[in-house]
Amino acid sequence: MTTLFVGAVFLAATLLFLVQPMTAKAILPMLGGSPAVWNTSMVFFQAALLAGYAYSHGLARRLSLRRQVVLHTGVLLAASITLPAVVPTGWAPPPEAAPAPWVLAVLAVMVGSAFIVVATSGPLLQGWFSRTTHKAAGDPYFLYAASNVGSFAGLLAYPLIVERAFDLRTQAWVWTGGYALLGCLILACGLTALRRAAPDLSTQIRWQQTVPAPRPSQRLRWVAFAFIPAALMLAVTQHLSTDVASMPLLWVIPLSIYLLTFVIAFSSRSARLLTAWSWGTPVMAVTLGMVILEARTSPILVQMLVHLSAQFILSMLCHQRLAAERPHPSRLTEFYLLLAVGGVLGGIFCALLAPVIFHSILEYPIVVVLACLVRPRRPARRGWKPTLIGLALIVIPTFLFFACKLLVASIDALGGVSAALVVVVPAAACFLSIHRPMAFALALLLLMAAQWNDWQSSRDLLARQRTFFGVLEATRQEIGGFTVHELTHGTTSHGAQVYDESTRHIATAYYGELGPVGDLFVRMHHSPRRIGIVGLGAGTIAAYARAADRFTFFEIDPGVVAIAENPDIFTFLSDARRRGAYIDTILGDGRRTLRLQPDKTFELLIVDAFSSDAIPMHLLTREAIAEMVDKLAEGGVLAIHISNRHLDLAPVVSAIADNLGLVFLQRWDPGAPDYKTNPLGRYASDWIALARSPEDLADLLDSGLWSPARAIDPKALWTDRRSNILRVMRTPIR
Repeated sequence: MTTLFVGAVFLAATLLFLVQPMTAKAILPMLGGSPAVWNTSMVFFQAALLAGYAYSHGLARRLSLRRQVVLHTGVLLAASITLPAVVPTGWAPPPEAAPAPWVLAVLAVMVGSAFIVVATSGPLLQGWFSRTTHKAAGDPYFLYAASNVGSFAGLLAYPLIVERAFDLRTQAWVWTGGYALLGCLILACGLTALRRAAPDLSTQIRWQQTVPAPRPSQRLRWVAFAFIPAALMLAVTQHLSTDVASMPLLWVIPLSIYLLTFVIAFSSRSARLLTAWSWGTPVMAVTLGMVILEARTSPILVQMLVHLSAQFILSMLCHQRLAAERPHPSRLTEFYLLLAVGGVLGGIFCALLAPVIFHSILEYPIVVVLACLVRPRRPARRGWKPTLIGLALIVIPTFLFFACKLLVASIDALGGVSAALVVVVPAAACFLSIHRPMAFALALLLLMAAQWNDWQSSRDLLARQRTFFGVLEATRQEIGGFTVHELTHGTTSHGAQVYDESTRHIATAYYGELGPVGDLFVRMHHSPRRIGIVGLGAGTIAAYARAADRFTFFEIDPGVVAIAENPDIFTFLSDARRRGAYIDTILGDGRRTLRLQPDKTFELLIVDAFSSDAIPMHLLTREAIAEMVDKLAEGGVLAIHISNRHLDLAPVVSAIADNLGLVFLQRWDPGAPDYKTNPLGRYASDWIALARSPEDLADLLDSGLWSPARAIDPKALWTDRRSNILRVMRTPIR
């Protein structure tokens, strides 16, 4: 009997966590590969989980065991008509509307009803088991552990096995087969539970007569303890996906940690470790706070280790508190329901509210501070001294912080001293208040605010926008006697302009005249020229536009368009129009909008679409490259910017070119050695040019700067159905 129930609960959990990355990956290309796709998807799945738990709770409270089995079997059959889970034909995100509602709607149509039914299975089966005469019926939490292990197995199986072995449509059919098997197991469990049910009054009713209902304060604690790890998981995912790539592998690592902490917290021997998690929390919180605000300079490997370690420790603390307060089995479905409420609230806060109410990623440090409040309080000591010390730990650092900031504002020579005080004073306050959760959380908040304010004071912010696709910042700074405006997306520069009247027409950053982009335009002597550019950035490439040329930019982020079109920030586009060039900007995913252009349109097509340092994987597949080549005029060239701190993309592009029978050349440009002090210099960049025949690239080859790519690795080929990012990760990750 236990084997049957464990198998059903395990399969249900595995299916739940297989379908989440599967469906998110299916819609990812339609939104430009944005990391926010996964976070928004998580909100949907958390809400669906809540609906499933509410359904289970209602059944457990209102229906007899026999009626529950009959009704749930019917619901399982009804939901199966929506399978397999594929994107509905004709569905496409509106180009100018907020993408989040579209993501929620398409997921509801694809898999909503089936997911809710599967989500009900865990708590419902545990409730059925608890109403039998089995000797373990009084404490069915071992089934909860089996559910978490199944969830963990499903998450790891997707990127490591399922994604590699099957294309998306086959994955959908495999999941449908698993759903059918689950239906059979649930029916078998229901029949077994009916056969082994208590002969007189149901166990559930007897328990409800003797066990008091949880207090409102306890219910709120359950919600809070569930809210923090869920929000923390999404914040970590956003960070990792923004700077590497939005893909299932980097989605499932934080989610796997989230589930692993659940498994450990609800194990029988975990209670003794609560003190360890409580002491580890302040150390990791301070470390994490510093790394978050130094993301631009910290090595990615260090960042990943710190973020994931902090997520593990902070989540363990919250889940351990949750396990310590778990209710009697008679309140099992209510407990799960409130956990789901906390998860949904965490998802809504990070994925839907934070992008609207914050202009930067502030939800992450906020959630870290909240986690510090969960630490168990030490027994209160009476008297006026503890109160006075607590107030001093808050008031004195605050006074010193603002005093230092005012002093440094007028005395630049003390910059080094002020920087030290800005970190040391709040950090000291953190560790002096380590025994008091509230005081420590406030001191940690002060530390983060101090560092944030100190970093911001070194820059002149022109504009900041947070959209579905990330955080954009346009800044002004003086470099080498020039005024420089720069656009950053996340932690990566997306173009800069030397804004002085005599120099603002010069292409800079990755696009300098002596770099690979300059080579591409030097070979084009005729006029007018038809150029397509996937990815707008600051609009730097428009510096090459001459009278009567037509440059068409394809950009998915309306925030990027607004900044690039603002002449008070960047003038590349407006200056090109004044020179008589035709500059068009088409809003939408580059691949989808490019399909609408006539074939053989562009003499040069440039792909430069990146969100921070994350790559749009759907633009680097065999099918995508083939579609782009169709848009090239006779003799046209496709140029792809493959610079990346963490991934070596040359094998991917060269394997695709070889598969399609294209010729290709690569140029690695180390950039100008003085680019940090000379804004007219160029950044280091890596480019690959592709064409239909060798004659189309002869000028580049003759320059001596471009060379054939290294040996072809057919296994590096990416397609719309399969891609392996692990093969092209740089080792070690820098």
